Amino acid sequence: MSEVIDRRYVDFTVIKEDWNTYELDEGVTLKNRFILKKIIRCAKSDGDASYSIETTTAATAFAPNFKGKPATKSYSVAELNDSIVNEDVKVIKEHESWNEYSLEDGTKLLIKNNLTQIAKTDKFDREGEPLYMTRFTPLIKAKIPPKLREELKKMSERPPSQEQGHSTFTLRES
Repeated sequence: MSEVIDRRYVDFTVIKEDWNTYELDEGVTLKNRFILKKIIRCAKSDGDASYSIETTTAATAFAPNFKGKPATKSYSVAELNDSIVNEDVKVIKEHESWNEYSLEDGTKLLIKNNLTQIAKTDKFDREGEPLYMTRFTPLIKAKIPPKLREELKKMSERPPSQEQGHSTFTLRES
């Protein structure tokens, strides 16, 4: 089993970060946008790498024929979970696209926010639009360039040093 031998922040450029759309069976359209905030590359002892990501999402509902009383406050996640009236809202049409990012180390990262559940609450936002709880699983593909793979392989072959955030020492009997 390979171990992580080096972790470092990797800057990135957004190439494409589109909105995903979901038409629900009750005439509402949900829009969701996956937003990448931070990437950490984890170099492994076998010469490979994995990426740890920090993300957030933006979401909204468009319900021209399904308005409720506008809210006068924001709801907590717990309040929304307690107000679920339908745990399995059906999607009749969806458009999910792959987001693309170019990392400073030459890696191309593709991420798709895959919808796993939509739950309807009995709450409405400040515009009177219905509030939904959604769950997503990000699907991630990394295209690591050959030159970086070579560097990672060399890094895995070096003995630990202080440069890599490790220290070495020798025990001597006295």
